[in-house]
Amino acid sequence: MNILKSGFGFFLMTLLVGCGGSESGPSELTSFTNLQTISFESDTYTLIVGNTETLEASGGSGTGAMSYESTDEAVVSVTQSGVITANSVGTATITATKAADNLYSAASATIAITVTPKIEQNIAFPSDTYSVIVTNQITIIPTGGEGDGAVSFTSSDDSIATVSSDGVVTAISLGTVTITATKAADSTYDEATAQTSVTVTPKLSQSITFGEQSYTVVIGNSQSVLASGGPGIGQISYVSSDPSIATISGAGLVTGVAIGSVTITAIKAADSTYEEASATTTVNVSDLLEQTISFSSSDYTLTVNETQTITASGGEGTGQITYSSADESVVTINGSGFVSAVGVGSTTITAVKAADPVYAEAFVTASVTVEPAPPDAPVISVVWTGNGRLTIGWADVTDATSYSLFYATESIAALDDLANLESLNGAATVLDVTSNYTLTDLENNTQYFLVVTALTGSVESPISNELASTPLNPLNDTGITVSGNGTSGINATCTKAIQNGGHVPQDCDQGRDADTTIAASKVGTGVAAFDYTKLGSDGSEIPVQNGTWSESGTEADGTHWSCVRDNVTGLVWEIKTPTGTHSFNNKGTWQNRNTLADTTNAEGLCGLTNWRVPSLTELLTIVNNGRQNPAFDVPRFPNGKSQSYWTSNPVSGVGTNAWTVNFFAGIGNSKAKTSNFQVRLVSGDYAASQFDAARFVDNGDGTVSDVVTGLMWKRCPEGLSGEDCSNGSASTLVWGGSMKAARDSTYAGYDDWRLPNMKEMQTLVDVTKNNPALNTSVFPNPNNVLNYWTSSLAKKTSPVTQSYRINFQRGLSEFKVRTGSQNAQWLVRDDI
Repeated sequence: MNILKSGFGFFLMTLLVGCGGSESGPSELTSFTNLQTISFESDTYTLIVGNTETLEASGGSGTGAMSYESTDEAVVSVTQSGVITANSVGTATITATKAADNLYSAASATIAITVTPKIEQNIAFPSDTYSVIVTNQITIIPTGGEGDGAVSFTSSDDSIATVSSDGVVTAISLGTVTITATKAADSTYDEATAQTSVTVTPKLSQSITFGEQSYTVVIGNSQSVLASGGPGIGQISYVSSDPSIATISGAGLVTGVAIGSVTITAIKAADSTYEEASATTTVNVSDLLEQTISFSSSDYTLTVNETQTITASGGEGTGQITYSSADESVVTINGSGFVSAVGVGSTTITAVKAADPVYAEAFVTASVTVEPAPPDAPVISVVWTGNGRLTIGWADVTDATSYSLFYATESIAALDDLANLESLNGAATVLDVTSNYTLTDLENNTQYFLVVTALTGSVESPISNELASTPLNPLNDTGITVSGNGTSGINATCTKAIQNGGHVPQDCDQGRDADTTIAASKVGTGVAAFDYTKLGSDGSEIPVQNGTWSESGTEADGTHWSCVRDNVTGLVWEIKTPTGTHSFNNKGTWQNRNTLADTTNAEGLCGLTNWRVPSLTELLTIVNNGRQNPAFDVPRFPNGKSQSYWTSNPVSGVGTNAWTVNFFAGIGNSKAKTSNFQVRLVSGDYAASQFDAARFVDNGDGTVSDVVTGLMWKRCPEGLSGEDCSNGSASTLVWGGSMKAARDSTYAGYDDWRLPNMKEMQTLVDVTKNNPALNTSVFPNPNNVLNYWTSSLAKKTSPVTQSYRINFQRGLSEFKVRTGSQNAQWLVRDDI
């Protein structure tokens, strides 16, 4: 490119030399010269007035110096180094010239310069008006303005408010001023101003108060009497109207100098915002003040070895409280009011609060009575559950002098105090009871809750553990609802068949079978006085109770059930079925009697897992002696057979035999253990099979009470007497004569003796004994009297001349001709 330029310059110069011209000629061309060019970056440029800028031209290959000139120095001036200065608004042209050298010709370039005025800018205060309390300051700074000129401030009236160079306004006096802010011009922006109004206001009022309108200070003592309040920060100072009566420190501490009254004034100093405030109160200087202390009670009761903290409280003073006992052989008391009961008696304890500089001494007394220590709570248990009665027992409690029994048909344990016992249903209290104690006249099938307390004198123990137990009659009646004649015959109803000096009562005249109200009060259904409820496989009562059994029936329609609950005894009985686990065809030996129970417990029949083989006495409870073949309630016990069923009892004295119940005749039998018979399982508790001597209470008058059956027995058979029943000889009579003898007896002052029915007498048979099968520690039998009439006739189609006796050699029930057999009498009555 440079070569091209040189060639072109040579050609041009040759042309000029050859041709010549009016302004130059051959005479001026002293050497060979090349052309060059220079230029500015732009043809035009704009600059704000008062500003400078360097605008250098560039280009040109020569070494000639560069020079500049302006067409109008008043608008734009330029230095030889290319620095231009905008002097006034307008336009001018700047020319740059590069001088020629020995190779290159001179070259020049121009640029048009336009000078513009400075840019307007704005500033403003954040608010048009301000308020400031006299003597206070406020800083107000404007915002805005793009320039970097400094901001200065002026006040329209420095006597009202001044303003510093950094915008801090100081309030001098009340009034209003205008504050002006000026932002100086800079190279780009014009000067800008802003104004705002500042009003100087007076200080705010405030108030202070004392906590009380008056105070009392005991002479010689000090007390803080302080004023408070006022939002200001000024200090509070105090002054007394009469320092000879009371002085006050700068911290508000009043000291009583002499008896009298003074006015205390508090002054809160003014601050930058709030005026001064003051308040007054009265201080009375007095002598020592009275004070009172008290115990929480005037009387306390403790038991021997018991401790209790009994402290007095109250009294405004700071004096310590000390304690003393008038008789430390009764109670001691330490400095903390901790009282220890030492011995039985009564005494007085005294508390004294010492005087202090303000309050006089105070004291108070209280009476303390110490009773014997309460005995431990008894631990009670149910000993016997019986017919309308419960027997409970407990071990003797150390130092107990008596016991009280509390019972109800609701839980007692939830009561806070036994004094509220009467709020419970069926509640009653029995005082001075002894163990074992039998509650009588209870409702069968009703749950009772019982507790016992022990007493030492009048001091009562905590309550015992709570028992919950339900009385149950262990005996069903026999089901015999007809009478027998004295010699022969069975009547269609309970006719008063035997007359001898009046009606001679027999089985059908007595017990549940004779009670005409039983039918209406039954829970379930059953013949005679039997009361059964049919249960489904899960143990719930089936909805229809009077349905007839069907192997293909359902529980819902009452034609199929798995168990029967005896509502009298509380026992639950297994129902036999034609097939399956509980089939009436399943038989076994006595040794294998428990196999069905094990299987049934695993099955959980009727929701129960305590199935077992019943005792002889238990199995006899479901016998209906009002019929034979079969001797049970057929509608409730379907699929039963007129056969023998095993009991859990072996026959005492005959090792090869065990007891069964023959449901053809409805009596117990002794059978070889190798025989094969059915088992009918039972579930539940049954006390009448337990022959513990504790079950029988000797009344001390020749009678014995059975706490399970609720029967009272004459201890000795008729004709015998004495402690061991060895005096006299046993009376043996025919059946009718025996019942008459019982009717006519007034033994021990009772006139309601009778012969027992066969189930009642069976409860005396102790199957663990033989010859006699009797607990002779309760019923002595030195003469070995074995055969006793019952009041129960033998309900047979033929012969119709027999009644039952119990043979106590083993305990067998036997048919005997009423006039052809003479047997002993064992009298019984209802123990009510």
